[in-house]
Amino acid sequence: REGRLVHNQIITNVIDSNHDLSTKIIIFYSKIGDSDADRKVFDTMPKNSVVSWTAMISGYTQNGFYENSLLVFSDMHPAGVKANHFTYGSALRATSLRCLDRGLQIQGYVHKERFGENLVVKSALLDLHSKCGNMEDAYYLFETMSIRDIVSWNAMINGYIVQGFADDSFRVFCSMMREGSSPERVDAKSVLRMSARSGGLMKVNQIHKFIIQLGFQCDNPLIGSLIDAYAKSGSIGSAHYLYRNMSNKDIVSCTAQSSGCASVGNYDIDALDLFKEISQIHMGIDGVLLCSMLNICANIASLSLGRQMHAIALKCHSICDMAMSNALIDMYAKCGEIDEARRVFDEMGEKNVITWTSLIAGYGKHGYWHEAVSLYEKMEFEGLKPTDVKFLSLLF
Repeated sequence: REGRLVHNQIITNVIDSNHDLSTKIIIFYSKIGDSDADRKVFDTMPKNSVVSWTAMISGYTQNGFYENSLLVFSDMHPAGVKANHFTYGSALRATSLRCLDRGLQIQGYVHKERFGENLVVKSALLDLHSKCGNMEDAYYLFETMSIRDIVSWNAMINGYIVQGFADDSFRVFCSMMREGSSPERVDAKSVLRMSARSGGLMKVNQIHKFIIQLGFQCDNPLIGSLIDAYAKSGSIGSAHYLYRNMSNKDIVSCTAQSSGCASVGNYDIDALDLFKEISQIHMGIDGVLLCSMLNICANIASLSLGRQMHAIALKCHSICDMAMSNALIDMYAKCGEIDEARRVFDEMGEKNVITWTSLIAGYGKHGYWHEAVSLYEKMEFEGLKPTDVKFLSLLF
């Protein structure tokens, strides 16, 4: 609001808006996400320099208008303005989420203008190739960099994670640590998730050591990710130890603990005590935590605790989303309350494959074969394709 008032004062008092001032106004509107306003300022400037052109390209890229960013970049050369390394960096980031072919064209300009060794440009090229899944070229660029910044490390780590290369992402993460680069916490969380998914308990232990070395052991979101990674790697004891020794437990760590226990099927870790603790510290309970607790209730067949969770869900979330409704159906079905499961099913507006599977499995488990087959036929009529789980439930 204050920035717009300043701009209005400039216009009202007919202050001579010089090039630098106009460029700063463009940057301001880009930062607050008003791309129409910064374009108007840009179009009214009598002469645009590489700085103002780059500000427009960067602004469009930051706000997700990648096509507009590339159009401005295309207009720049015919206007007689030569791009600099910041221009190329912004344009390459606009292509990294669009198309590799366009990015390779800009890469050709980069080499022609001899910006290929610039750190900003090279990091942007690395980001382009990694986001497009072209990890071989990304790794080649990475290896040829004499200096690496946090952007280039991130690009390699996240590129490998997106492509599912857990070992490679972990290897690059460890190399970054050995070279003395301090990782962003989001990178450690991403590598933890990938390591846990691939069952790499040794990797999780190694990252835990790095977290301690960096002094991040009081970072609750990061410790929450570590708890989740230990649990999913099968080390429930380590997850439980970390959780119990946290000085300030929050919704992230509680969710990680409950989700981790639910994911590995170890339900003897005092699920009821965990719920009581959450209630006692008056912590805001979100949908993810409720779904995890309902999952635990289903697998220990605790109907009383499940009903409490349902009551909290209705109190905290007046309208249950699909994930929570599915969890409720599964809980009631596994606890033998098939009528309650059917009631939740009937009250749902939108249903997915999991919704139908949970109720069909519940009917099958409790001997309601006629209802199970009838529901299956109705599901087919709705146009949903059956899965192996559905066929197993029906055969049962």
